[in-house]
Amino acid sequence: MKSFLNKIQIDKNIVVLGALNMDLNIHTNRVPEVGETFEGDSFYTNPGGKAGNQAVSAIKSSKSDKKVYLISSIGDDIFGKDLISYLGKQRINVENIEVKKSVSSGIAIIVLLPDGQNSVNAVYGANTIFSQKQINSIKKLSKYSSILLTQQEIPLDVTFQGLKIAKDNNMITILDPSPNKILPENFYDYVDIITPNEIEAEYLSGISITSLEDAKRSAQYISSLGPKNVIITLADKGTWVQSEDFVGHIKSYEVNVLASVAAGDAFNGALASSLSTGSSLFSSVKFASAAAALSVSRKGAQESMPYLHEIQELMN
Repeated sequence: MKSFLNKIQIDKNIVVLGALNMDLNIHTNRVPEVGETFEGDSFYTNPGGKAGNQAVSAIKSSKSDKKVYLISSIGDDIFGKDLISYLGKQRINVENIEVKKSVSSGIAIIVLLPDGQNSVNAVYGANTIFSQKQINSIKKLSKYSSILLTQQEIPLDVTFQGLKIAKDNNMITILDPSPNKILPENFYDYVDIITPNEIEAEYLSGISITSLEDAKRSAQYISSLGPKNVIITLADKGTWVQSEDFVGHIKSYEVNVLASVAAGDAFNGALASSLSTGSSLFSSVKFASAAAALSVSRKGAQESMPYLHEIQELMN
């Protein structure tokens, strides 16, 4: 059987469609009860949003000649200006990021606990507004790009249009199904690869995942919805892959966990980076797993994303 990866034009670029946020991070020993004031340990801000994180992961895990195009929206405020400035320094193409005058930039309040676990409360702001020009830019970018990577933080109709345009123009599409949302029936017709984490896979399949056998059954069910390539990330338990080319478990890399806030985004960006070079899905999942492992060993979101040489060193 001919692999869907055969249509990738090797060493072409990556397009990321989705949300940009400024992350407001609080390190604390515990989450306060309702009505309680509790003193945290530290506070800092850093660029975030799943699309922004994944774009930075993709560019940092690629060779220097790779381009990553980000399609997103920001408000006309200091957070928006800071986001554009940071992304430009990371060599992300920001020509398709539009400033929306009527709303604020997206923000996410992230509470980080000592064990590395986190909770997130997001206000998406400008991420809820995309112009048709932004969406249609995917067709133009498909001439130079082989992969579209997107998520579910922005309006679903925008994500759906983006996936359809990408597929119609022979791009490989990767969907990170986060946050959980009820999707239109034909949504998955335009998804080549879907990358839920354990909780998202349970939501999609209705199967509680407590073992690798559960992950296998969950992946099989999700694949029956449309996507023929399902990658369930299981944190320190590795990943389960159900694909046209490989079915099975891939172990994680052992690291000291500091913060897990951007592990999934590190994984998805690196996955797109590796696939764009012509690597197999199996090899690309191992590469992405190494990127995610390095990310959780560091603070922050976009600044935690590892460079190509760091990923290669961990894998060797």
